[in-house]
Amino acid sequence: MRNINPFGLRMQPELKAKIEAAAEKNRRSINAEIHARLEESFASQPEPKFRGVDKSALLATIGESYTYSEQAIIEAMLLALRGAPPDAAKPAPNTGPEPRKRFPKK
Repeated sequence: MRNINPFGLRMQPELKAKIEAAAEKNRRSINAEIHARLEESFASQPEPKFRGVDKSALLATIGESYTYSEQAIIEAMLLALRGAPPDAAKPAPNTGPEPRKRFPKK
C-alpha cells in the first residue's frame, strides 16, 4: 500500500451528489473520481511559455520608447539581473526622529 495521507475535504452537498453520480457512472470510488478529475484538470493546462528573463532580449530593448511604468519595470529587472541584492529597491525602514543631543550639565 502506498504511503498516502488522508485529506479531509469540505464541499457543498450538491457538488458531492454530482461527484457521487459521476463516480457511479464511471464505476469508480468517490476518491478515485476526484483524483481522476484533478489529474485531468492539470493535464489540460498548457505549460507556461515564459519561464524566465532573456537577458539579451531585455538589454536589446533599452533605448526604445516606453511609458514611465514600463521603463521602471525594465530598470528594476536590469538591477535584478546585474546581481543587486533583492532589498536594494526597498526604501530604508522608518526609524523615527533622531534622538536629541545631550549637553553636559553645568
